[in-house]
Amino acid sequence: MFRRLGITFAVYGEGGDTERLIPFDIVPRVLTNPEWQRLSEGLIQRVRALNAFLFDAYHGQDFVTCSQVFPIRIGKRQKTVG
Repeated sequence: MFRRLGITFAVYGEGGDTERLIPFDIVPRVLTNPEWQRLSEGLIQRVRALNAFLFDAYHGQDFVTCSQVFPIRIGKRQKTVG
């Protein structure tokens, strides 16, 4: 059903079929309130961090230009001769 509906993602570089089904549990997971509180706090933190990174990537690029993780500017590709 998921493949027919297009609920898949692509994996490149492993050879074989690049289209994979998204993992899905038929039975929903039941969380206690403390488990949900901890999970939701982590999700909120990660979404804020991702949004801040994306905003910086498309605007000032302070993180990108000052970071050891990303020493090149996003969106700038070096031309190759060949």
